[in-house]
Amino acid sequence: MKGLWANIIREFKIIIRDGISIALLGAPALLSVIIIAIFGQISRTSAAFVTDNSLTAEQKTRLEAVADVEYVHDFNSLEKRIKAMDSVAGIYSKDGKIYILTEGNEEEGFDQGMAYLVSKALAQDPVGYVNEKVVTETPIAYDIAIVSVILLAMFIGGSLMGLNGVAERETKVIHAYSVSPMGLWGFVIQKLISATIYALLSVIIAALIMGKAQMLLMLILVTLFSTFFTGFITFITPAMAENQVSAVGVMKLLMPLSMIIGISSVFVSEKWHFLYYLLPMYWQYTSIQNVLDNQSAILNMILTAVTAIPWFLIAVLLFSKKTNMVVRRNK
Repeated sequence: MKGLWANIIREFKIIIRDGISIALLGAPALLSVIIIAIFGQISRTSAAFVTDNSLTAEQKTRLEAVADVEYVHDFNSLEKRIKAMDSVAGIYSKDGKIYILTEGNEEEGFDQGMAYLVSKALAQDPVGYVNEKVVTETPIAYDIAIVSVILLAMFIGGSLMGLNGVAERETKVIHAYSVSPMGLWGFVIQKLISATIYALLSVIIAALIMGKAQMLLMLILVTLFSTFFTGFITFITPAMAENQVSAVGVMKLLMPLSMIIGISSVFVSEKWHFLYYLLPMYWQYTSIQNVLDNQSAILNMILTAVTAIPWFLIAVLLFSKKTNMVVRRNK
């Protein structure tokens, strides 16, 4: 056991000294910052008010003098519009009175500020406003972006250990493991633990940057249940690549496949989803999506682990064959 942790620490030191590995580990964090910047900019450039045809032409003109105004046809469209990603106030007239409709999750003081602005624009007494708590559906582009970053963060753990495995195969260090007391399965356990640690670290950093701290525990569980799929990435990489150059090509293949397969199910009718059932990438994606939607994800996590086991074993056997690291354990 002491030797196992010594090897894990040694691999950690190797990663710290490797610029490419550091870049890989930081990629999800960088993408998280970019996503926050992009969707934050979208929010800031949206209209301040949205109104329907219940206002008079004069009232609309006065509103346009103090803020950007977006127009919809009826109250249902107005209500749907305020549930969008950005913060806007809905203005409508009922029984001769002006009302403001807001989603209810805006920053503190938003309702009062909008009410004051409308009052000044229409030269009326302070208007009433309706603060309506609603369950909103986030835009699909935002959902896919968040899930993609989490999937990438999980992929990073396996890819880092996979690159280490390629380096060990290229420098023949792998042969030392095959004749050591650790043996094949000791080597496998070591890589699994290391890959999972890096995947967890990457997921935690990305989740905190994207403001998903309240979902962190569930995302950690998804990562742990994805251990065997992380192991698949770890061992299929050195099995397919003999050197660092070919490893880059393998990564270019594995990275998009590990992310796109699950996400593609969004655009496929549910009656065809059975075609995905043997793919751990599908269950990994649905687990993360359920966590983000505050739905139960335990069954999806379990299925992620179960479906990943055969993929993992195939990768280990292929790795063993390619490196001649068959079960050579001390008797």
